[in-house]
Amino acid sequence: MIDQRAGVPLHRRAPAGQLLLEVGRRPPPWNVVECLMELTYDEEANAAYLALEDIADEAAVENVVVERPAGDIVLDFDADGRLLGVEVIGAIELLRQTALDAAERL
Repeated sequence: MIDQRAGVPLHRRAPAGQLLLEVGRRPPPWNVVECLMELTYDEEANAAYLALEDIADEAAVENVVVERPAGDIVLDFDADGRLLGVEVIGAIELLRQTALDAAERL
């Protein structure tokens, strides 16, 4: 998608398993913030994980489970209450195929 006012892409495709977002603000100069997210998929477990940033071992100290009829969604938070990642159990049923196709296979 192109911001028609500035002619700058709002997002572009990143390497497999990663989503690269660009957010710009005006007035000039155009400021760009990049955020890398990594999506992995374990076909055997039918589970996907969207890591919002690099996560150190034991960084997730709180999990919030959202129960859905087709599976569960688990939100991982750090000690400061910041969201680290999202696990989707029952990924085939809960995610679009295009997301699974772009995910890094485990």
